[in-house]
Amino acid sequence: MNRLRWLAPLLPALLLPAVPDAPAQGKPVYAKKGTRAETVLATLKASGLPTLEGTWHYIGPFDNAGNAHFETVYPPEKEIDLKAALRIEQAVAQAEAS
Repeated sequence: MNRLRWLAPLLPALLLPAVPDAPAQGKPVYAKKGTRAETVLATLKASGLPTLEGTWHYIGPFDNAGNAHFETVYPPEKEIDLKAALRIEQAVAQAEAS
């Protein structure tokens, strides 16, 4: 998760294009908090923007053998089972077999 820390300050800019039907926003509100993450979250909330709070799940990484990663359908893309524990090698082997 620490590898994605650089993404936190970019979230507001990344989210704006993803919300085309959002009501017109007034002037953004800056809400200074104790940490950077708390400040970003409080600022998004105060400005009426999505915060991306909640439970997130990460699947991957998967091997990009032969530069075919966009065309390859891996098992987690076919069925979501959050209790399943797939090793990357198993997932790649299953994708290549299908």
